[in-house]
Amino acid sequence: MDEESSKRDDSGGEVREQLEKLLAQVSGMQELTSQVFTARQGFYEKLILLDGATLTLLFTVVGGLSHSAITMDTLDKLGRQIFIGCWLFILSIMLSLLHNHLNIANLVHLSSWVKRTSVHGNLRLFGISVRRAGVPNEFEGLPDTDPEAAKSLRRGTATENLCRWIGVLAQAMTISGYIVLVTSLQAAMRALAGGAH
Repeated sequence: MDEESSKRDDSGGEVREQLEKLLAQVSGMQELTSQVFTARQGFYEKLILLDGATLTLLFTVVGGLSHSAITMDTLDKLGRQIFIGCWLFILSIMLSLLHNHLNIANLVHLSSWVKRTSVHGNLRLFGISVRRAGVPNEFEGLPDTDPEAAKSLRRGTATENLCRWIGVLAQAMTISGYIVLVTSLQAAMRALAGGAH
């Protein structure tokens, strides 16, 4: 009988060590998640500001070109290209805002997972401690993982994947907008240089 209880105490000690390691990893993940969240939010906020400033610059350039020596036909073609560029920047702003909104939802899901995993692990540790004292308790029968924590992690992972794709699209819209802007400004410069000769 003493041999059996010492085996139980040994296995309880191993489980306790594993749970303590898990809890330390979980709190490290929470800190890392918070840092990544802050960096992403900041990046997309800066992308929104960049796109907005570029739109302002585009309107200024279009206003300046309308008073220059460019023919109406050339101005009409440039206007269409600049209009497309404006919409690309506007789409980038909208996608960046959506990304930041989903990123907040992602942080909520992952924080929920971290909290649930911590509470579940602490309850299991409590159950092991109480069992070692010889007191029966209901925490001994807890499963290895909390099903609700697993759901939060799945939701967070799905939101993370969606965020990633929306972020890539926002960046692609900004790059495309700049490509359209550069080609239309090059055409405007050629038209101005042609009109000067």
